[in-house]
Amino acid sequence: MNTKSSIILVIAIVLLALVGVYYLMPDKDDNGGNSQVISDWRSYENSAYGYSLQYPGTWAIEPNHDSSTVIFSSIDTNEEFSVSIAAPEVESVIRDAIDIKKEDTLNIDGREGKLFHLNDDDTGLSQKIIIVQDGEKLYYISVYFTQYEKMLSSFKFSANN
Repeated sequence: MNTKSSIILVIAIVLLALVGVYYLMPDKDDNGGNSQVISDWRSYENSAYGYSLQYPGTWAIEPNHDSSTVIFSSIDTNEEFSVSIAAPEVESVIRDAIDIKKEDTLNIDGREGKLFHLNDDDTGLSQKIIIVQDGEKLYYISVYFTQYEKMLSSFKFSANN
């Protein structure tokens, strides 16, 4: 796949994820919080793109045809966490496609990443985009999940990546 096709694919994925998350607002329980209780976590490894992470055991995994995008989604709520892989030059396309409210830096398995806060709501959830580069790969992580920090802390790059 050439660079232009890759960029178009990433733009389409980003836009679909943003639209999907916008329309899938989580339900609140009587206390105003998210009703999901995480009891166990499972491991996921993507050897083709060089990463692994832990995710809630009750969630579904939906990889695309070549596993360059994997969506982890709650069966019970509208929470989700997705990982997409692109070329590093796609970062500028991502920045142009989203409305960043705040930008922070964070560390993911020893690599500096960028955390973009997109929107906040009264449910305690907010859309966040994380990008981190490892070698010739840009990892684009989209989250709409109260415990996303736990998933991020388990994110590891493969040694042979």
